[in-house]
Amino acid sequence: MKSNLHKNLFNQVEKTMDLLLTKYMKALISYEGISRIERYDYDTDALREIVHNAIVHSDYSRNIPIQIRVYHDKIRISNVGSLPENWTIETLLEEHSSEPFNPEIASTFFRAGYIESWGRGVNTVIELSKAYNGTVPKFKFLNGLMVEFASNYPNKRLSDRKTREKIIDLIKEDATITTQELSEVLEITPKGVEWQIQKLKKEGILSRVGAKKGGRWEVL
Repeated sequence: MKSNLHKNLFNQVEKTMDLLLTKYMKALISYEGISRIERYDYDTDALREIVHNAIVHSDYSRNIPIQIRVYHDKIRISNVGSLPENWTIETLLEEHSSEPFNPEIASTFFRAGYIESWGRGVNTVIELSKAYNGTVPKFKFLNGLMVEFASNYPNKRLSDRKTREKIIDLIKEDATITTQELSEVLEITPKGVEWQIQKLKKEGILSRVGAKKGGRWEVL
């Protein structure tokens, strides 16, 4: 992804996210009634948080732009800069104080509501990604910070239709099969299985009889 974005930093954030979501990424489209639902490979709030982080921590004196690379199965966001003295990448991944490379930019973003709490950005990104698609972004530091988001879309290994058909076949074979067992057979995350099951329920194809534990599935 290469684009020369200008104007103020807030505008650059919004323009970057707009380019990512409309030009460089594809969403799976579904409907709830008349409402259109778009699901991307990655949690968009996590992506936005890393874009904020890159802006706040970039070393602009080196005249190297923030870089975003979009692949078919991952996204990498990187910026040049330096960690605070005696910090390592492990420091970022644990609870830590906030020491932004550009404190004035960080303060401006905080007052504008772009940063919700100090020193929580990395943890927030990890939590959002794990909850969204069961993946944990990779954080590396080499002349700057690089964050890599992995795609684990429900239909990454099987097409959406084939995945759902396989779920139905497995349930017909064993009405008590668990989400975890379906996940292991289909080689997708439990979140991906749950997402497919919710679609089957909404379309009136599948229902749950009894409690979550000890109940069974029923193909309608």
